[in-house]
Amino acid sequence: MKDIELNGMANSDIRTSNFIRTAWAITLSNYTNSTDVVFGEVLIGRTGSTIDSTRVAGPTLATVPVRISYDLYGTVKELLESVQHKMLRLMPFEQTGMSSIQSISSELRKVCNFQNIIVIQPKENSVLDESFLGRHQLGLVDMNGWDTTPLTLEYSLTTHGLSAKAIFDSKLISERQMDRILSQFQHIISQLCREQVGKKIHDINTIKSKIPMLFMKSKWAVVAMLAIIKAGAAFVPCDPSHPRSRLQSIFEQIDARVVLCCDSVEWMCLELLQHGQTIVVGEQSGFELLSELSAVSSGVKPHNTLYICFTSGTSGTPKGTVITHQAYCSGARDHSKALLFERTSRFLQFASYTFDTSIEDILTTLISGGCLCIPSEEERVSDIPGAITRMNVNAADLTPSYISSISPDSVPSLKQITLGGEPITANVIKTWANRVRLINAYGTTECCVTSICREVSADTHPANIGCPVGAVAWIVATENSDQLLPIGAVGELLIEGPAMAEGYLNDKEKTAAAFISSPKWARNINSHSRPRRLYRTGDLAQYNSDGSINYLGRKDTRMKLRGLRIEMGDVEHHLLSQPSVRRAMVALPTTGPYSDQLTAILELHGAQEPNVHSGIDIMSKSELEASNFDWSIISAHLKERLPAYMAPSSWIVIKTIPLHSSGKLDRSKLLKWLADLPEKSHIDPDDHVALDISKLIAQLMSSSKQGDPEIVDHDVSISSIGIDSIKMMSLAAFIKRSYGVAIAMPLLLHHETKITDISKYIAEATYSRNGVLPEQAHGVDLMKELLALDHELASFQHNFGVVFLTGASGFLGIQLLRELLNRPGIEKVIAHVRATDETHGKQRIINAAKAAEWWRLSTTQWQALQEANAIIHNGASVKWNENYDSLKAANVTSTFSLLKLISTAPSPPKFVYVSGGRDFAQNMNDREIATMMGNEDGYSQTKLVSELLVRNFARRAALNQHISTVKPGLIIGTAEEGAANTTDFLWRYVAGAVSIGCYPNPAKDDWLRVASVDRVANTIINALLRVSDSTQNHTQSHTTEVLVGVDMHKFWAVVNAHVGQEQQLQPVSAQEWHNLVQRDLETRTEEHPLWPVAHLLAEQGNLGKAGRPTGGHGDEAAAKKVEIALGKNVEFLREIGYLGVGK
Repeated sequence: MKDIELNGMANSDIRTSNFIRTAWAITLSNYTNSTDVVFGEVLIGRTGSTIDSTRVAGPTLATVPVRISYDLYGTVKELLESVQHKMLRLMPFEQTGMSSIQSISSELRKVCNFQNIIVIQPKENSVLDESFLGRHQLGLVDMNGWDTTPLTLEYSLTTHGLSAKAIFDSKLISERQMDRILSQFQHIISQLCREQVGKKIHDINTIKSKIPMLFMKSKWAVVAMLAIIKAGAAFVPCDPSHPRSRLQSIFEQIDARVVLCCDSVEWMCLELLQHGQTIVVGEQSGFELLSELSAVSSGVKPHNTLYICFTSGTSGTPKGTVITHQAYCSGARDHSKALLFERTSRFLQFASYTFDTSIEDILTTLISGGCLCIPSEEERVSDIPGAITRMNVNAADLTPSYISSISPDSVPSLKQITLGGEPITANVIKTWANRVRLINAYGTTECCVTSICREVSADTHPANIGCPVGAVAWIVATENSDQLLPIGAVGELLIEGPAMAEGYLNDKEKTAAAFISSPKWARNINSHSRPRRLYRTGDLAQYNSDGSINYLGRKDTRMKLRGLRIEMGDVEHHLLSQPSVRRAMVALPTTGPYSDQLTAILELHGAQEPNVHSGIDIMSKSELEASNFDWSIISAHLKERLPAYMAPSSWIVIKTIPLHSSGKLDRSKLLKWLADLPEKSHIDPDDHVALDISKLIAQLMSSSKQGDPEIVDHDVSISSIGIDSIKMMSLAAFIKRSYGVAIAMPLLLHHETKITDISKYIAEATYSRNGVLPEQAHGVDLMKELLALDHELASFQHNFGVVFLTGASGFLGIQLLRELLNRPGIEKVIAHVRATDETHGKQRIINAAKAAEWWRLSTTQWQALQEANAIIHNGASVKWNENYDSLKAANVTSTFSLLKLISTAPSPPKFVYVSGGRDFAQNMNDREIATMMGNEDGYSQTKLVSELLVRNFARRAALNQHISTVKPGLIIGTAEEGAANTTDFLWRYVAGAVSIGCYPNPAKDDWLRVASVDRVANTIINALLRVSDSTQNHTQSHTTEVLVGVDMHKFWAVVNAHVGQEQQLQPVSAQEWHNLVQRDLETRTEEHPLWPVAHLLAEQGNLGKAGRPTGGHGDEAAAKKVEIALGKNVEFLREIGYLGVGK
């Protein structure tokens, strides 16, 4: 049964029953591929004039054949009126019945052989059994053959619409297929009732159904696309990463009833289409659907829609470009030859599915008989050269920006590259023209992808995009399309040809503005031809004398960034929706300091009214603070509503935005001002320290001895130039060597730190009389971070079977998994790793690979975790050279999300957080700790905030909740295997000692807090099970510390006992050891094991601390086990060549 709500019939002269008959006729038309259909209908038989029905004592029901034929290009109104007139003419004869009709002639006997019957009546007089499925003999008079008809439908009128029931032969029609038929009928009758009296029949036909598809990169996206085409509908590619509001807008515009998706975004589709059908297409579902395959005849005509591609629109609403089968096929016929699509092509499908290039990649490759090579989402993001080599790709369509990041040597199989989406550059031509067959392609979504192209040689000018392909190109005056321009003149490019869109979905005004009909010069050229249709591209271009065309940029606010089209008006629309913003302009400058950056220029409310003579002044920091302006709020607002590529990367707030006398923004003046801004602030010639540092950084970032000229003598932000952690260590080493100042890594890593900030820091440290280092210019307010998250968590508060374990493939995580699986009370462990699929995930766990960055869970996955009885949060990103902001998502937001999950779960799971943070005195409060850590390394900062979040949450937790933290200290391999983690600071430290043949002689009571990984794993699980341990110190803050370790003299004795006689280490003073290590670092630089953590060496000094911690003494057996494990680890490291001079 299906309940259907009908709107729009109240003011219609057409009876509801005739809407139903018409809709059913069109539905049958789709399945029979005919516009002339016949079906049976049971009529009451009491409205005819040949008998007095009131004097008939029994039923007068009669089944009659109803034939409806229509012109596909006729209007809806004409068809409805035709059906109503036909039924009025039938009234006098409606009681005639099937037997009487069949006896009239052989032709009418054939007409009565219909395979489906409909009944239309009020709901209270329903004549069918309530059962939706099955076949029942109803025993009604004169209902000839109902029990032998494959399909019988009853439409019962209701207050708000109608209720549809079906009885059908399940041997001929499956239940799923029947549901689809009813959905098709619902869609059509809804369209008929929406006052579309002038609309053509083919416009509401189900062949016009529009099916959105949301997929990550996989072959199943192509399967879904072809399935939609085969079914006769139009596919609508959508990006799962786009904001929910944008996707919702697209779904509403296309009146989506069904969506196809991959399994990873099913949860999103279910939320977007709550009253429709979500179909998952993948490995499992694909094979399930195979069992139901049957021959399909879609009845698609050339004029039917093939796909709709949505791009940004000036009003803030996505704009859908409608492409028909005939338009795309016309375009493919020509661009397949020009772009060299062949049967031998192994084409890389790289572009996003919402980028129309992807459609050309897929459909034209398949049309040409080539092979489509689809990388995984992970490969697409991080290893396209590897994917190209693995799949032996020989052709690809990429953007110039992307191809600039690839070396020709890394893709030897690649023989042809088509470049599009943005202007090609001279550097790209220089690098690639002599290595592959290089094609420069130009096209628009409205003209089926590629309209102009040319093969590029080493001497081709970058602006030359070639000659038209399957189209004619015209250059007209930018403000007057009726004025055709001569060769060499610059004007707007117009495209004419068969590969052109029908227009924009549901937007006649924009369609009329962009697709113009027969400008004056076109009529003059051939006055007897049919009307000509041309698309205004909005691009500036000029014809060359050889017939090729130069592309010169945009004439309006639509731009392309990295191949993706951005409607500036769309972004501006959302900016202006903010209460603080009075005027806004978004630009993509080609020169100046903001070159190739999407830049937002804002004017705030409260500014003086601008005029044509207004200057352009940037608001100062104090003025912005006084106005309470916060760009992060606006940025967050945009990210919720626009794709990431449409969010501005640069922000400028000026006092007044200049206007034309008409009151419109003076965009040209602003663009010139942007381009004329100083490229970068220059360093004062007298600041020799800053100049020297800039030269060193320039050399680090360039292969030439002179260095990068964009950096030399410029006061650049350190983080903005892409310097990696190894080069950052080289910079720190240079500063220490040249100026005797150990500069803190957090200062170098901070996003606001510039070269002059470093110079100032060095000067203050050098001239400080008391030896106290100056305060760093930029610190992280950890208390603010903690309070913001903790406040939100607080608002949510109100026998183990399943345990959820994060970081399961890491060094500690794999041991945790091992111990959990050995516990008899644990039924299941849900291990979370980042992987392309389940097989890959299992392999990562088996191999104990690097711990995954794990915080990107979907809403459905978070909800699924509420079924877990316990959670061990062990996942973290350990990157010593990253700042707080870089690590926040992995190390803080992950903890917050899990705690939020616990606070809202019906049966809160037990929770253990594994901290790797520093130890603090118990009498220190949160604020004191946060202040002290404000300028430390980002990893320690994130672990601190997470630990405090857990501690505060535990204090508020109900008595039945178990929330705890385990602090393990240093971790080494087990005593059995000894498999050590070579990236740990401990073993880098030992390797540094082995490299110089000595170690710092420890003080008498120095002690190292260290435990084997199996001991730590057991401690964590015991914390989960509330099993006490004599070596654990349980504090009031629900924290368990692993307080086992070894005396430092014993530590070095164990190292010497297992490192080998040829590498015995001698004790030296701590100062001498540090001096020797520093010289060794300077000599070996990046090859030295301590190089990536040299800043920690300076901060932490010797290994170990004075005295054993309270609660850590008295367990000699535990200490002995640590010694055994240490020896096994040293042997392991020696065997693999990690410990040894020069290794």
